[in-house]
Amino acid sequence: MLIGYGSAAGGADLLFLREVLARRGGEVHVVLPFARERFRREAVVRHPGHARWGEEFDRVIAAAASVTELGDSPCWFEENAAAFCHRVLHGMAERRAREFGDELHTVAVWDGEPTGERAGGTADCVRHWTARGTRRLLIPPDGGEPRLELFQEPGLATAALPVTADVATDESGFAFRVREDIHAILSGGWELPGDAREVDERSSLRGVGVFFARAAASLEPFAGHIVHGWVDGPAFRLVFDDLDLAGRAALALREGAGGGGQLRLGLHAGPVMRWPHPFLQGREEPASIHLQKADRFAAIPWCGRVRASREYVALLEAAPPPEGLGRLQCIYQGIVPLGEPFERQELFIVTE
Repeated sequence: MLIGYGSAAGGADLLFLREVLARRGGEVHVVLPFARERFRREAVVRHPGHARWGEEFDRVIAAAASVTELGDSPCWFEENAAAFCHRVLHGMAERRAREFGDELHTVAVWDGEPTGERAGGTADCVRHWTARGTRRLLIPPDGGEPRLELFQEPGLATAALPVTADVATDESGFAFRVREDIHAILSGGWELPGDAREVDERSSLRGVGVFFARAAASLEPFAGHIVHGWVDGPAFRLVFDDLDLAGRAALALREGAGGGGQLRLGLHAGPVMRWPHPFLQGREEPASIHLQKADRFAAIPWCGRVRASREYVALLEAAPPPEGLGRLQCIYQGIVPLGEPFERQELFIVTE
C-alpha cells in the first residue's frame, strides 16, 4: 500500500498526489495552509492558462482520504504559512510511517540551489529533511537524473521556523518591527473543586497563590525556554521556544503543582508574531490566533491529563528527537468541538 502526504499546489505537488492515487490501493492525505477555496485560487490557478491544475486539484481533493485545512492559522509573513504547513504534513507522515512500521520517503522537484530560498520553499523543505535524516528523492526540474539520498546533518536541526523579521509600515508611515516563528504554547488554569469554592472564596484565592508557588518550582528547569508568560487570576499561558520542552513542562506542572485543585492544561503550536510593545517598555508582546487555540484546548472539561492539538503533535513528530531523552508519547483521543473559528479538532493526550 502506498500512502502519500502533500499540499496539492499546482505543479509537482498535484503530479505526486495523482501518481500515488493511480497506484493500486494508493491513499493520499492533503494538508493545506489555509482554506481550500483560497488555496485553490492562490496556489493552483493563480496564472492564466493553468485551469487544468484546478481540475486536477478538485479530483485529488475528492479522492483524498483526508484533507486538513490549517485555515485558522493566518501568518504575518505569507512564507511562514507554507513552512508551517510543510512541517505539519511532514510530522503527520512521520507519525503514520512509525505507527505502521514503514519507512518514510520524501520527494522534491528541486534545482539544488539553496541560496535565496524563502522559508517554506523547496530548499527549506530539503534542509528540514536533512536535519531529520529522512530518505529523499530529488528530481531536477530540467529533466536531469533523479537521485536518492540518505544522510543527516544534525547541525541543521531545529524545532522552529527560521525567524522571519521585517519592518512594517501603516498608511501614515508609522513603522514598527515584527518577527514571527513557530512556538509551542502551553495554556492552563487552576481551580478548587466546586464545593470547596462555595464554602470559602478566600480558600480559593489562597489555593491560587499556593498553586503558582508550586508551579514556579516545577517550571524552574524550563525557565530558559519560556519566551513569554501571561497570567490572569488562575489562568495562564506560556510561550516556549522548544516543542519537546513545552510538553515536559506541562507534565512537570501536572505532577508538581496540581495540589488539591483541578488543573487544566492544553498544548498547541504554530506561528506567533511578536513585536516590541510601546506600553510595556519595549518588551515583546505575542499575537496569534494560535494563542486562542491553546486556550480552547485547556478549557476542555477537566480530565487530569495534558491535552494537545494535532498541530503540536505533528510538529513534535517532525522535530529532531531530544538528545538523551525518550520521545514524548501522544495518544489520539478523538474529535472535540472547540467553537468558532476552530470548529471540530483532533485531541491527543501527552505522556512520557
